[in-house]
Amino acid sequence: MLKLLERIARREIIDSTTSDSMIAIMRNQQDMLQAARLLPFQDDTTLWIADKTGSLDEVKNDVGVVGNSKGRYVYAIFCDQSKDLGEQVDNRATLAVARISRLIYDHFLK
Repeated sequence: MLKLLERIARREIIDSTTSDSMIAIMRNQQDMLQAARLLPFQDDTTLWIADKTGSLDEVKNDVGVVGNSKGRYVYAIFCDQSKDLGEQVDNRATLAVARISRLIYDHFLK
């Protein structure tokens, strides 16, 4: 998954126009509860995320590209076998994805 995202971000999939279209579609997705949830958009006006979330009963996933004026990175976070099967916004696996995402951001772009 990371290799695919990296190739999309580097504009190496099919052609640059198609790669840019893929990123644009991912940037427009509206689920901000997982990887985007704890990112400091209010403090960093250049920060952006292009991602795709996914969830089933005990699974919460988010993959994508995060960037700002300092650079960008690709990520893939997969949580499986969660004991919290609820669909509420504070689902434990959803929060875990958010926390992991923030740790990655702090390491690479803060």
